[in-house]
Amino acid sequence: MTEPATEHLSRAAMVVVRFDGPAIVRHVAAPPYEPAAAMRFDLELGDLRWLARARGAALSDVVEGSGDGAPAPRPELVQALADFSLIEDGPPHAAGAPAAAPPRLGVAPPAGAELQLAIPTVCSIGTNTFDLFGHDGQLAASLSPVELAVACSFCSPRTTEDSFIEQSSRLGAEALDAEHHRDLVAFLFGSGLVREHSSGRVSTNKEEEGLRIGILATMRLRANTAALLDELKAEPAGQPGVGPAKVFGVQVAGNVPPLSTGMVMASVQAAALEHPEIARSFDLRPHWIIDPDDAIATEHPSIYLFTNYIWSHEQNLDFSRALKERHPNAITIHGGPDCPTYPRDTEIYLRNNPQVDIMVRGEGEQTAAELFKALAPTITSSGGPDLSVLRDVPGLAFQLDGEIVRTDDRERITDVGATPSPFLSGIFDVFAETGDITLAIIETNRGCPYGCTFCDWGSSTNSRIRKFDIERVYAEFEWCARNRVERVFLADANFGIFSRDVDIAHHMVGLKEKYGYPKRLMTNYAKNTVKHLREIVEILAKGDVLSEGLLSLQTMDDATLSTIRRSNIKLEKYEALAKEFHEAEMPLFVDLMLGLPGQTVESFRNDLQQCVDREVNAKVHTTELLVNSPMNNPAYRDEHQVVTTRAPGPTGKGTAAAALLGPSLVVSTSTFTREDYRDMDLMRRSYLLLENLGVMRHVSRFVRREMGTPEVELMETVRHLVTRDRGRWPMLEATVLAVPNHLVPPVSWAFYIDELREVLVGQVGVAAGSALETVLAVQHAVLPAPGRDLPLKIELAHDYPAWYGSVMKAKDDGHLHDWETVVGRLEDLGPTTFEVDDPHDVASRSMGIGTSLYPYLDWELQSPVARAMPAHHRDN
Repeated sequence: MTEPATEHLSRAAMVVVRFDGPAIVRHVAAPPYEPAAAMRFDLELGDLRWLARARGAALSDVVEGSGDGAPAPRPELVQALADFSLIEDGPPHAAGAPAAAPPRLGVAPPAGAELQLAIPTVCSIGTNTFDLFGHDGQLAASLSPVELAVACSFCSPRTTEDSFIEQSSRLGAEALDAEHHRDLVAFLFGSGLVREHSSGRVSTNKEEEGLRIGILATMRLRANTAALLDELKAEPAGQPGVGPAKVFGVQVAGNVPPLSTGMVMASVQAAALEHPEIARSFDLRPHWIIDPDDAIATEHPSIYLFTNYIWSHEQNLDFSRALKERHPNAITIHGGPDCPTYPRDTEIYLRNNPQVDIMVRGEGEQTAAELFKALAPTITSSGGPDLSVLRDVPGLAFQLDGEIVRTDDRERITDVGATPSPFLSGIFDVFAETGDITLAIIETNRGCPYGCTFCDWGSSTNSRIRKFDIERVYAEFEWCARNRVERVFLADANFGIFSRDVDIAHHMVGLKEKYGYPKRLMTNYAKNTVKHLREIVEILAKGDVLSEGLLSLQTMDDATLSTIRRSNIKLEKYEALAKEFHEAEMPLFVDLMLGLPGQTVESFRNDLQQCVDREVNAKVHTTELLVNSPMNNPAYRDEHQVVTTRAPGPTGKGTAAAALLGPSLVVSTSTFTREDYRDMDLMRRSYLLLENLGVMRHVSRFVRREMGTPEVELMETVRHLVTRDRGRWPMLEATVLAVPNHLVPPVSWAFYIDELREVLVGQVGVAAGSALETVLAVQHAVLPAPGRDLPLKIELAHDYPAWYGSVMKAKDDGHLHDWETVVGRLEDLGPTTFEVDDPHDVASRSMGIGTSLYPYLDWELQSPVARAMPAHHRDN
């Protein structure tokens, strides 16, 4: 006789407390084509009470309330549980006996001390309690719903007295009285769940700290630009040598000097020296604006310059719309790589975005100079400027009396060195005056000789690589060094393709030795040559300027490479470069893409396995259809049956609406279905957690040696097992499906290890014994969690660090794909001591940050088997 099916709350459900309070979190990630799906549901006290009642009960018994007067849950909570895959059908799997709660031994915190909860704090849902466990799986605390709600008053640093006031205000009649509140705080402090907050540390989490720094820098920039605009408003008309029409550069992306807009402004300034009519008509002093509310009223139309990238386009359109509402006579000029160039796309764009007056197609420097020259005679005329004069300026598109005018295409700039530098001409001085530029962008060359269909770089820069004068490049680097710019991004498509790039590397290291800045260099390395990369990497690594390497392979599958018209470096050269990075103790990352035409589930899995074989970290990006890429050519889309989530380019519906719609992702082609795409997305999420962040890295190497099972195959086996038998291994299920989306421990990593052991022995067929226990002990020891007591020293039955070292050596000796046939067994090695530490505070500062898709996250604790950590993590 079968038991009746009942719906119940999943045992894998977790309550996660972050800086903004407690929440139930999504279990299985929504597909990338549903970006508007919520990842968390914030919990009120009533929600906490209901969840504690729901544990172990049939939802039908608690969803309508109960006879004892307990209220029914909020419908929104029940819907969130369903949406988050946290309601399961059938009788629940048997759970073990609840752990005994530890005695409540309170320790009063220092009087007046600010206390803060360890963030993130993860609770399992017990029977009428919320249970917190240590890294070793021991129960640290059982809190009632009210106690958890009160503990959340310490999500921000507060004194005991301030916490009492806050919880009294928030919880009203359900708040704790003074005595019970004092006892709870003493218990939380004594058990280490809340800690004394250090005034020297702004945050216990890098996400919050980075956000704070960015906001403050942007505020300083706005204050500087607004002060200059106030001076401009106070100026009397008719300043000598200054034209009447004002020109403003627009920056919506914080305190980062916008290279493209600056290049255009510098080019117009230079053109004014040759064409006095430009200088007579326009005020070309470098004025910037970062908020439309700061725009000033002017007698004559002002010019506003925008550079559109996929990350700024919607904001720029919002800015233009708001600007036009306040100042209808303003002239908005938009350029940049996200402005559409295909004829039909151009027409649709301009008709849908009337706030865009003029659009520049392709490289903008010469086009802008000619545009200003053409507008100069009529910019101050009583009837407004005559846009018809722009018909003869190549590289433009605009509306004129209801007609979309698309002028001739412009030839590429043959001598990019003739375009003046915005760094050296004072254009960016207002950014430098903030004293807080964290990133600057520099070009040493322009162009890309490749025509990859997913990219618009080759098409937008017309292929041939053109170099900027080396002395100019050196001077721009020195500007960054003198102005204490922390990071420089080289906007070259293929840095390292020229021999002079070695000299540029030497120069940057010399600047850091002299000024202490820039601290880091980021760039795109050459796609199919490593001729100069080895020397460049060595120079930058020794100079502590390079924190990691990056190779943009996108895929290693020959059929996919052919479909996207791409040529990668030979794999043997790639392997030699990876070996050099390992020897230099520097991490090497590989860019891969999900959703490329020609890709299949199998080829994507093989790409991931290739990264494992070479011991490199993968950054796996979704394929976004760029509006000017060859992939957006109608013929190509038809040939490969490219299906996207929406039309490419900006939505024109505003930044908020665009965020709900998400980017234009390729989700189906002739070689993979939408269902395949969904499976590949879940595969990448779990892979990035289990391999990149190391949550199953050591176990997977051991299983490969014992069973011959490739690492990615093991990860996929585990993912499919927990998906098919939901609730049987709740914390393993939570780790593989939920943790990639929230980056928190699955209540306790000890539970994950216990259930992983059960699956390995019972489902995969790994032999139980001291070797398995050794690798599980290592795997558990290297996993970060807030509040861990480190350093840690454990005794191992077998010398795992020596065994792992033999695996690395076998790979360096050429056994990338068959190392398991030449490496001995772990069980043959004797005992050793294994030590783990966390000198860079990874366990506190890198937990609960975004998702496993974030490409620059690092969870490596210090140990004999740790991968090299990028220097920017060590710096923080």
